[in-house]
Amino acid sequence: MSSRAVPPRAGSSRLALAAGAHLTRHDGRHLRIGSHPGVVVEDTPVVRALVGAIDGVRTREHVTRLVVEALPGETTGTIGAALRHLERRGAVVVADGWNASRAPRDEVLSAVLRGQDTRHLSRRGATRLTVHTGAGCDELGGLVRQAARVGGIGSGTAGAPHVQVVVTAGEPHRDTIDALGASGSVVLPVVLGEGRALVGPWIAAGHTPCLRCADAARATWDPSWAHRWPSLDRADRSHGVGVEVLLSAAGLVVADVLAACDGRRPHTLGTRTRLGPDPSQTHDLEVTLQPGCPCHLLTPGLRHGVADVS
Repeated sequence: MSSRAVPPRAGSSRLALAAGAHLTRHDGRHLRIGSHPGVVVEDTPVVRALVGAIDGVRTREHVTRLVVEALPGETTGTIGAALRHLERRGAVVVADGWNASRAPRDEVLSAVLRGQDTRHLSRRGATRLTVHTGAGCDELGGLVRQAARVGGIGSGTAGAPHVQVVVTAGEPHRDTIDALGASGSVVLPVVLGEGRALVGPWIAAGHTPCLRCADAARATWDPSWAHRWPSLDRADRSHGVGVEVLLSAAGLVVADVLAACDGRRPHTLGTRTRLGPDPSQTHDLEVTLQPGCPCHLLTPGLRHGVADVS
C-alpha cells in the first residue's frame, strides 16, 4: 500500500523531530537525535523507520502505517511503544503549532528554539518592504532585500503595512524621511560614511522619536549639527564601509523588520546604532522624543511601544 493511500485523519496530531534536530550515529549500537545535547536511542529497525517517516506534516496514524508497511513483521503495539519512548525523551514532538504559520520552515523552528510564539510569523508575508538606496549604497540594499526574503517578508499588496528602509551615503534629507513617514509607512534610515553604518531610529510617525528628535538632542552639545543639511558633497563619494560592517548593518535592519512583524520591539526603536569601522565596534545612541519637535506636537497620544506594522 502506498503512503498516498493512507490519508491522515483530520485533527490528528502531526509529529516532528525536535526543532532543527538531525539524526547521526552515536556509536555502533546507538543513534543520536539532535546534538545540544541530543537524545541517544538504540539503533533498531523500528526507530530508523519512525525517524524516516516523521517529517512534521504526517500525523501519528500516518507515521505508524508507513512503518507497518516498511516492517511487515512489526506490530502496531511495538511501533507505538517505540514512538511513545521517543516522545518521552523529547526526540519527537507534536508539531501542530508549527504548521499554523506560513513562514519559512527554518524560521518557524528558530522561533520554537527561542521560545517564541510561531503564530505571529505569518504576519511577515503580508508586510511590504521597500529599500531605497542612494549612490554607492546598492550593496547594502541588496543584502537587506535578500535576507528579508529568507526571513519570509513578502511583497505585500497595496494597502498592506509598509516598512521603508532608506540607505544613504551621508545623512539623508530630513524632509524626505518626513514625507515617507507621513504616508503611513514605518521608516528606518541607514547612513553609511567614514567606514561606519548608523542604523535607526525606527520611525513610526506619531509614535516613536524621529531623526529630527535625534538632531535636536545632538544640537544640545553640537550646536552646528542642526544646520548641516543638505549635504554639499559629491553624491558618488566613497563611504569606506567594509563588507563585514555592511553585513552587520543588513542583519540589524532585517532583524528589526522581522521583530516588528512578529510583535517584538525593534532594537532601533528610540536608538541609533553605530557599527564600525572595526566590525566588532557597536555603540547605541539613545533618541528620545524632543519637546518642540513636529513629530511630537502634531500627533496627540504618543506611545513609546512598538508600532504595529503587521
